[in-house]
Amino acid sequence: MDDEEIYIRKLEAGLYTLQLIAVILGHLWCSEHPQMRGRIELLLKQQKLTKKDVKDILQEYHDNIGDMDGPEEKERSQAKIQKFISAF
Repeated sequence: MDDEEIYIRKLEAGLYTLQLIAVILGHLWCSEHPQMRGRIELLLKQQKLTKKDVKDILQEYHDNIGDMDGPEEKERSQAKIQKFISAF
């Protein structure tokens, strides 16, 4: 089984949903609203997760963004995700 097959199986097992949640958290975090950030940190702590865990999920998503909509859209999507990673 190659890396692509392993990644597809992980997506089918729920990774895609987890990645979407991480993207939503990235959007919320970038709002720079102090109460929102505090709430996110509290919820992560309650689940025994850290901002690094979210960053790792976002990084994997960033690294595997496809170019079905063309290379320009891929670059735009990757730039947006990189912004979230940097913000965390």
